[in-house]
Amino acid sequence: MANNLFTGPSIQTEYRRLDNNGRSKRSSRKVLNVFETLRSAVYRNSPKDFIKFYDLNLDDLLYTLINGDPVAIEEDGRKMALTLFRKASVELPAYQKFLKKNDINPKAIKNVEDFSLLPITSKENYLKKHPLDQLTWGGNMENLHLISVSSGSTGEPFYWPRGLGLEFETSLEYELVLRYFFEADKKTTLFVIGYAMGMYVAGVFTLNSLMSMVKKHYPLTIVSPGADKEAILKIIKSLGPNYDQVIVAAYSPVLKDLIDKGVEEKVNWKNFNLKFISGGEGFSEEFRNYIYRKVGTKNYLKSSMNTYGSADAAILGHETPLTILIRKIAGENRALRKALFKDDRIPSLHQYYPFFKYFEEINGGIVFSTYGGIPLVRYSIGDAGGVIPFQKMMLSLKDLKIDIKKEMSQYKCENLIMKLPFVYLFGRTDNTKIFYGANIYPEHIKNCLEQDEVINLVTGKYFMDILLDKNLNQSLYLAVELVSKLKPNSQIKRRVSSLIHNNLLKINEEYKYLSQTIEGRIHPTVELFNYGDSKYFSPGIKPRYVKKG
Repeated sequence: MANNLFTGPSIQTEYRRLDNNGRSKRSSRKVLNVFETLRSAVYRNSPKDFIKFYDLNLDDLLYTLINGDPVAIEEDGRKMALTLFRKASVELPAYQKFLKKNDINPKAIKNVEDFSLLPITSKENYLKKHPLDQLTWGGNMENLHLISVSSGSTGEPFYWPRGLGLEFETSLEYELVLRYFFEADKKTTLFVIGYAMGMYVAGVFTLNSLMSMVKKHYPLTIVSPGADKEAILKIIKSLGPNYDQVIVAAYSPVLKDLIDKGVEEKVNWKNFNLKFISGGEGFSEEFRNYIYRKVGTKNYLKSSMNTYGSADAAILGHETPLTILIRKIAGENRALRKALFKDDRIPSLHQYYPFFKYFEEINGGIVFSTYGGIPLVRYSIGDAGGVIPFQKMMLSLKDLKIDIKKEMSQYKCENLIMKLPFVYLFGRTDNTKIFYGANIYPEHIKNCLEQDEVINLVTGKYFMDILLDKNLNQSLYLAVELVSKLKPNSQIKRRVSSLIHNNLLKINEEYKYLSQTIEGRIHPTVELFNYGDSKYFSPGIKPRYVKKG
């Protein structure tokens, strides 16, 4: 059996090395126990445990993540999931009923192999079947102090209560990213939150996490205008020159709108040391390159980060310099794409903390288990993708003669390889459209709209549907939003339609095969819309890319 993260000899060896370098044994023990401490804090909402967690030595934690045993780190995730199940089967009213309905005897679940046979929970078969209080520990919501709402992008909104524990977990992850990848402990930083605020999860979580860092005396200034590109632009122009760097956190279409608007107004983005954090959806490396070219980015691996998160459980994973580089290489190496993702598509790629989130890959979908305001056991969020252990990732790279540490050294990031497992996702499992039997993937359409030929014409937002005429012939319909300075015209329409068609022929084998059988009917029907048109693209609303059903 693999060594436990907190007791395994490999981890203890690493901490003896830490001690020899001058760190105290007390500090080492504190790190060894911090993850269980946090889980206890989440479970009991214990202020005493929160204080222990708040005093965590972040340098020691990062040393563990970089130098520890990846098998032991992943083993702790399995330990966490099993402990969570045992507590949920006794103290979570809704889950007790769920187990009874599915004829599960909790005492029969003795190890992770048994755990893997438990039925999957989802919003439909679990969350919506029970009153909100019954989904919380002991059926008691008095220690859950904040409620967010899911965006409703794939259905009705759902309310997510949470306590302080999840706030601390998210704060830790933000601090790790901002300190070690963006050097926010050394550089004065203006952080602009461009996520929707109010009852939605991303903006408030980000603000709370940053305020936690401010209390630790980071040289950080926060402004939270929400998803308002005009306000963000004014803030950066007015305040940006006073700081070593400016970090903007926003959905990727908002980031593109912001950069394009700045170029339109003759803003010299290269005068600002701009960096980006995005969430809500993935983006292509073409998109990253486009943004980098516009703003004059110097370090490809340390200037942006995409997060994988949800109202269900806050941050599930995030990009690191390592994942960005692997994804970049995969875009140029078909053999690597096939080896890692078993697909020609390039998914979003993240690393995650198994002591907070335990991921499983089941039939091409992702399920996870985690503590929180609403504890979730083997929960399906509806995302398609998979999980790759750290060692398996390294072996796959080695088999294809890719020296990843050498590649990382070109960006001066060779010492920032965290030995965490990977989760990749292609998007929502219900967002793929079937067109004459061919799968049309949202990420393929996004890729088309991020090509150089049209990226200056469109925002990247679109709405996709399959329409039927009176003879029940299908057509692939795409509503596409133009940038603010343009109006719909036939020339742009032809260019966008032609590019989507030609690019799909290159990247989608099913579409290519379709073109050889019913060539005359597969060209997409493109309809252009003014920027912010209320039919599909109302400002401030999280983009909805496909018609459900």
